[in-house]
Amino acid sequence: MSKQLHTFYDKTKQVHIYLSIGLIFILFFMIAPLGLKRSTVNFGQFIIILILSYTLFCNLTETRNFDLNEQKQQNKDKDMDMKNNIMLSYLLSFVLLLLIIYVIYSTLY
Repeated sequence: MSKQLHTFYDKTKQVHIYLSIGLIFILFFMIAPLGLKRSTVNFGQFIIILILSYTLFCNLTETRNFDLNEQKQQNKDKDMDMKNNIMLSYLLSFVLLLLIIYVIYSTLY
């Protein structure tokens, strides 16, 4: 396994850990706030936005770096798994962006 691929997998693992933490915060502060004050819920939503934004930044940065490295190599025999990983990582970034927009929208209204 190449060093670039190993780094990409490690960074992707970190992104998914951050995403899991963000989803747990969504569960606690948005889905089941358990009688928390509105100010506490708003603070929790702010933390959710920060976590998801950082996750989105990390995912886009790593995916873009890996994609550029793959393009530099210009391998005609590029593994289809690599192309799928890159495409699905960009799809995850899009879903994260939608989730951030939803949290911002629910905070404002």
